[in-house]
Amino acid sequence: MLGKLIKYDIKSLNRFLIIIHGVLLLSAVLIRIFFTEKITAESLLESETGSAIPFMLVMTIILYSLLVTCISFATGLIITVRFYKNLFSDEGYLSQTLPVTRGQHLLSKTISGGIWSCIDTFLVFLSLYIVLATPDITGLFRQYAPEIQAELGFTGSYQMSFAVITAVFLLSSFIGAISNVIMYYTSVILGQLFSGHRVVGAVAAYFAITGVLAILSSAVMLISGIFPMMTGDGIMSISPAGYMKNMILFTTILSIVSGAGLYALSYWVMNKKLNLV
Repeated sequence: MLGKLIKYDIKSLNRFLIIIHGVLLLSAVLIRIFFTEKITAESLLESETGSAIPFMLVMTIILYSLLVTCISFATGLIITVRFYKNLFSDEGYLSQTLPVTRGQHLLSKTISGGIWSCIDTFLVFLSLYIVLATPDITGLFRQYAPEIQAELGFTGSYQMSFAVITAVFLLSSFIGAISNVIMYYTSVILGQLFSGHRVVGAVAAYFAITGVLAILSSAVMLISGIFPMMTGDGIMSISPAGYMKNMILFTTILSIVSGAGLYALSYWVMNKKLNLV
């Protein structure tokens, strides 16, 4: 039955999310054809010496960034609204007649929402690759890759290829995306504890959770020394590569711990505190 729930939830999300991510990829292809494909290695090198970047290219980059932000926000919103409507609106009464437990409802929503959140993350990366990975840009990048790696500190014990760096960052982003879905669900569930204005309560719960996590994570980073410090001779105490490695490791652990804790809280509240009948 759990498999059927997951299949139904994903099918419900597909109706909206396939369309908006299709728009994202189509926009990336159009930007590639009409703008970035026309950028040559020579023009990039000239821009480093002070030539002006075309106004239309700047505006295109800004609009593309806004589009990516809006689509990522819309993905989270659609996943959250779907969770609320299926369990806590009039539709929720029908959901409760199914021969499944509340825990199975929560698990199926977490899996389906997590899958689409990971797809959103991947497609954002893919759209960025489509926009930027022109032959001239990639050729220029490969030419200067050793210098870029050395400048960022990816040498010695931190030495790794950009493919490995991208894979690690993508994996960390997937874990963070799933954790965010759980945070959305927890906020909605806690909002149902309010006697009135439950949507407002869910929004307040979200800001409270993110605020607490921000304070705790900042405190841990300060205590553990993750933040780079300036030494007496004006040199940073840690290289950009070391800082990036520490931050990815820290955010991944934070996502796993917070996600597990919030999921346990959601499960407990749904089973002990909420009357969904």
